[in-house]
Amino acid sequence: MVVKTPTILLWHEDRNPAPLHTLLAQLFNHGTGFTFPSAVFKGLRSGNNWRSRKAQNEPAVVLLRKTIADHLCIGGGLVLFHFDGDEPWSKRADSSTLGQFEDRILRPVMSILASRGMSEDDVRSRFRTIVPYYSLESWLFRNTARAREICTNRCARSTHALHEIVWRKIDDEASYLDEITKPKEEHFCLGDRFNAELAERFPWDSALASRTSFFDFIQLLAGTAPFRAVIRRDILTAIANHEERRD
Repeated sequence: MVVKTPTILLWHEDRNPAPLHTLLAQLFNHGTGFTFPSAVFKGLRSGNNWRSRKAQNEPAVVLLRKTIADHLCIGGGLVLFHFDGDEPWSKRADSSTLGQFEDRILRPVMSILASRGMSEDDVRSRFRTIVPYYSLESWLFRNTARAREICTNRCARSTHALHEIVWRKIDDEASYLDEITKPKEEHFCLGDRFNAELAERFPWDSALASRTSFFDFIQLLAGTAPFRAVIRRDILTAIANHEERRD
């Protein structure tokens, strides 16, 4: 019997898919493939223009839905769809992005796949969202070891001393990053220029210990059989350990 290698279609909100891809590549078993709908992304001109109802965007949105549906029909096809929560974690109920995703992407994709005989449960188990609160930097800035190195090399000594207070706060308060609004724009010296570097050698254990949006994403992903089958065993063990600590 030939086992098909799972392939993940990754939709990313940001212009550069490398940081998110680098992060996710550490989550899944070796051999798990990724594909990027580059042509659709180019048609929308931005990773979050699927939210817009402007007539000029509709052809690309329709193509995005079909691309997702077609991929889910492939044996082993999985889809991860990234968009930022655009709210602090404690105010996630106020976020409009989840509702927009359900309306603009998920329900239309389900409609397409229902006509092809795929159940709603099957779609939901293989089509998952990646929703950092406030944004992807809220996860990546958790790599304070690399962030400190970059900050030391870039910033004046006096400025770096002030930034070090923030890095220590991130280390000491697990939920701190998820409560910051627009971290790359207002609170840190790194912006989004070093995201790919921060995604490398990511501190998985401390990120899971946050028990906020990162933990929520990983826990929900591991709770669906198709994704659980391709998540690294050591990370599944770490998730279970943090679940026990919370209980």
